[in-house]
Amino acid sequence: MPNKKINLYLFQFNFSYGNDVYLPYSIGTLWAYAKTIEWIAKNYENKGFIFMRKDPQKIVDKLENPRIAAFSTYVWNWQMSIEVARRIKEIYPQCLIIFGGPQVPDQIDGFFERYPFIDITVHGEGEIAFSEILIGYLDKNYGNIQAATINKGKGDMTKFAKKAMIPNINILPSPYLNHVFDDILKLPYSFQAIWETNRGCPYGCAYCDWGFSNSKKIRAFDDKRLQAEIEWFGNNKISFILGADSNFGILPRDLDLANRLAQKKAETKGYPGKYRVSYAKNSYDRVLQIAKILHSQKLDKGISLSVQSMDDNTLKIIKRQNIKIESLANYLKKYQMEGIPTYTELILGLPGETYESFKEGINKLLIAGVHNSLAIYNCAVLPNALLNQPNYKKEHAIKTITVPIFLNHSIPGNDPIQEYEEIVIGTKTLTTANWIRQYIFAWITQTCHTLNLTQPIAIYFNYEHSLGYSNFYEELLEFAKHNPNSLLGKELVFTANKVEAVLKGASWDIILPEFSNISWATDEASYLRISENFDEFYVELSSFIEKLIKKYNLKIDTKIVEDLINYQKAVIVKWDKAGDKVLKLNYPLHHFYMAKLIGEKYDFNKGKYLLKITDDLKFNGDKERYSREIIWWGRKGGKMVYQNIEETKIK
Repeated sequence: MPNKKINLYLFQFNFSYGNDVYLPYSIGTLWAYAKTIEWIAKNYENKGFIFMRKDPQKIVDKLENPRIAAFSTYVWNWQMSIEVARRIKEIYPQCLIIFGGPQVPDQIDGFFERYPFIDITVHGEGEIAFSEILIGYLDKNYGNIQAATINKGKGDMTKFAKKAMIPNINILPSPYLNHVFDDILKLPYSFQAIWETNRGCPYGCAYCDWGFSNSKKIRAFDDKRLQAEIEWFGNNKISFILGADSNFGILPRDLDLANRLAQKKAETKGYPGKYRVSYAKNSYDRVLQIAKILHSQKLDKGISLSVQSMDDNTLKIIKRQNIKIESLANYLKKYQMEGIPTYTELILGLPGETYESFKEGINKLLIAGVHNSLAIYNCAVLPNALLNQPNYKKEHAIKTITVPIFLNHSIPGNDPIQEYEEIVIGTKTLTTANWIRQYIFAWITQTCHTLNLTQPIAIYFNYEHSLGYSNFYEELLEFAKHNPNSLLGKELVFTANKVEAVLKGASWDIILPEFSNISWATDEASYLRISENFDEFYVELSSFIEKLIKKYNLKIDTKIVEDLINYQKAVIVKWDKAGDKVLKLNYPLHHFYMAKLIGEKYDFNKGKYLLKITDDLKFNGDKERYSREIIWWGRKGGKMVYQNIEETKIK
């Protein structure tokens, strides 16, 4: 037995947002379990959890004779982990370097040639395997650890590792309740937490590494532990909880957990602050009940009703089943009536998708009522997802590029190491040129509809003149192309150039110093720039509507067109001037708009109407507050339009 304890360091590099910092949950679970083993507790000293992204050399310089360095990795911290591990090995060649987490590939052909400084990789759930490595360290006996691959220094090796799956996860102590983070909590940060109530996912979506794991069965942590963790979150003033479940709401007891979260926030008058999680795909009634509970205490950050694609062929290829569109529309209406924000996600570039099917998918979702909540993302290729398997890639002719990872609303250039992600830019059914078209169509839909520059107008043309949303926004794109000096035309040119630059290796980051020093997505950046001249934008939009009416030979009262523009311009939130306004209209546009948002009928009768808008926000020229509250924090709740609006019929 050694006379001196073995120095152990655990690394899990997380991004911070201002003063908000995630507790390093993954490495916390490793140590929480390991220290319950008496031999490990007696012979090892955990010298610290290293989780802040700082200069790699400064991190390494502060280490004290590290004998073991273990890293938990995912796409957002891979390069940082690699660089720190490499430098540790250079200075401390005898230090055992262990890598685990979802970013470690299961098929490791060539892995140790690329990363010779890594000694052991752990695959799957790592708590038991990590402890077995610690036990085997003294005599270098790791042969019986099935979930680990050992770099024997003999060049390249090939292995499909047997991923660890712990049948009884209740043998794992909670790092929160086991005092693992006590010292970290003394640091001057606002802490956020990862929370697991269960492990496993019964689905097999091709783009997701949950779905391609060997953990199909849902394994639940016991209720007593979870209830105690909720107490811990509240008592330790955790500002935000990110749920690590793949399907929260899939178990009946999740209702009880939601109730206790809400009760604890009420008791503490604020903590935990928010809870966000991936909700169950096929438990919509229970999820609705959970949403009501969380919303009652403002715990929710929007309820996800994600579909990823609306194309049947694509869904078959990616091994996903969606809720029927009629049912989705029904649930959206229920959420809208409860005042609970929702968001629905689509993924760009999925195999099987075409430009036309993607465009039609957006049209279906907008018809179903996904107006304020549509979010469209690039298709990222995760190392252990089916999408990344060689045969699958070959079958669907998947073309990818590696680009700097985009972390929306972070501070670009503030990170010592650039992280990267692999995204799909072409498939058998989608050329790269059409992928660009997909991106541009997604951009204009989100900029103008989701962020509400033209939403009531598009809704009017859809319901009153049967002009599909996809047609409306494709026509708006054509207008922007043929008017490159218009505000929207300039934004189209900027966005198209940004996409081309990304395809050549540039980052997605867009900084608008006049609004803030954080990064914005292309749609958000366009909206913010247009917000500097709404008057000009709506003059240009009037010209577009005139051409639209002429092209489709629509019979529309000119007063309606005038009302539509005046109403849309009046209800959009302003930062440069007060939004208080009294407006006379010839048609009840506000009642019509509110009814259509929840899929209800409304008689569109001509008359005399008075619209009164009260600006409760009073931005008074504060661009930074406006960009954060309206675009960053408010986009999922439809906060781009004023909330205090009255419309009355007058004589």
